[in-house]
Amino acid sequence: MQTILLVDDDDLVAGMFGKVLESEGFDVVIKSNGGEAIHALNSSVNFDLLITDLIMPGQDGFDVLQFVKDHNLNIPTLVVSGGGKTTSPDDLTAAVDGLSDALLQKPIEFEIFISEIHRLLGN
Repeated sequence: MQTILLVDDDDLVAGMFGKVLESEGFDVVIKSNGGEAIHALNSSVNFDLLITDLIMPGQDGFDVLQFVKDHNLNIPTLVVSGGGKTTSPDDLTAAVDGLSDALLQKPIEFEIFISEIHRLLGN
């Protein structure tokens, strides 16, 4: 079973995405901020995919993505964000360019979400 690290500070969103992923047969570990995610990435769990929001209090999704890059972790990354402070889709894309393998903007259709996950995992 493949394990996904899901990071989002909105409990409702995290729970909804988590249920969708579990219904697809994935094991899901949910964290509510970047600090918790970085701690999880430092644990003995081998994650197959990282899905993170960007704008979160404290350590955010950018910090998590930078940690993955700085530590050469061999894990595909998917940013799922509403943009928050970002004003346009182009700004959001530019913000994660070079840090993430893929980007989806909220609100997201679940079929597209699952399709992108399977693409990133090579399934």
